[in-house]
Amino acid sequence: MKLLYIVSVNRKRDLGIWKKIETQLEAFGDYGIQAKCERINVHEGQLLGSKLKTVKYEWDKIKIKDDVNVLYIRYPKASFELIIFLKRVKKRNPNCKVLIEIPTYPYAGERTTENSYIDICDKLFRKMLKNYVDRIVTFSNDKVIFGIKTIRINNGINFSENLLKENLNDSSKDIHMIAVATMKSWHGYERLIIGISDYYKENGKRNVFLHMVGTGPELIKYQQLVSKNKLKDKIIFYGKKEGKELDSIFNTCDIGVLSLGNHRKNLFLTSELKSREYAAKGLLMIGSCKCDVFSSRKYPYFYLFPSSECHIDVQKIIDFYDKIFKIGTQREKTKKEIAMKIREYAEKKCDIHITMQPVIKYLKNNVK
Repeated sequence: MKLLYIVSVNRKRDLGIWKKIETQLEAFGDYGIQAKCERINVHEGQLLGSKLKTVKYEWDKIKIKDDVNVLYIRYPKASFELIIFLKRVKKRNPNCKVLIEIPTYPYAGERTTENSYIDICDKLFRKMLKNYVDRIVTFSNDKVIFGIKTIRINNGINFSENLLKENLNDSSKDIHMIAVATMKSWHGYERLIIGISDYYKENGKRNVFLHMVGTGPELIKYQQLVSKNKLKDKIIFYGKKEGKELDSIFNTCDIGVLSLGNHRKNLFLTSELKSREYAAKGLLMIGSCKCDVFSSRKYPYFYLFPSSECHIDVQKIIDFYDKIFKIGTQREKTKKEIAMKIREYAEKKCDIHITMQPVIKYLKNNVK
């Protein structure tokens, strides 16, 4: 079986997503599927005579070899060019299975006024996808999307490449949190920044630190908030980090911060890739949106805040931290034991070889 994986991801700009794609390719290969990735060229511009942003994907430049029997596409939104491309693929090889993975669904909340033309095209042409697409791969619970049956999976990572953090200091009462993201509006980290400010204004005594890793549209706003509230000694910005540099930051932290503004795009159940990476490191997590496998009542290492614009109550983070690590009382487990338990749980649920099984099963049963 030969599979072509088509993406529009910019490797330098979206390193985390690119790593995920590489991990999926490895998983396909481990299951005996010959998988190759091809990036489609993307050109941005403006609609003639207006300020509306346009994006042109060069679907006509993608050449599908006759022996390719699976086409796997990371969804870039529908367009006339995409429909023509899929029609050409099915005409040339009717037996070729076409799967489209939608990373976030529903995704309407991610729209902005500047790309409204793109969204109009998507709304118009996605109705035609059902004529050419065999399955939608989704991280949501939807059984049907755009009139197409879905394959429901969870986000996954390769745990062999994401090691447990090294620094497991049992004595520290300081609380170190880490937020790794592309800093967009739905990350909502201003809720936590202001929450930390409120905590110290109310004479909070514990040292609470937030390590912010990444860049993006909201970064300047976050930096201005930190400066305005005189939190530069508590909230540290690192820019984009990876590899050993990122690991060294993880080694100082015990709590990973997930998105705190998903409600802004009407998303109330996530499968955030970052949650897998945090859990692989053995971190506790906080967020404001249910996170699939980590939102079970039997899983005590995730604290859920309300999906609202309220400032994050830092005292609740402290209470959560102290309860898990038994600060001030006799401990049942060491930090290392807790970190290992978090990782072991996540690996059983979120390793890429497990999460991709529904896709593999479908292909094994349906590809001739």
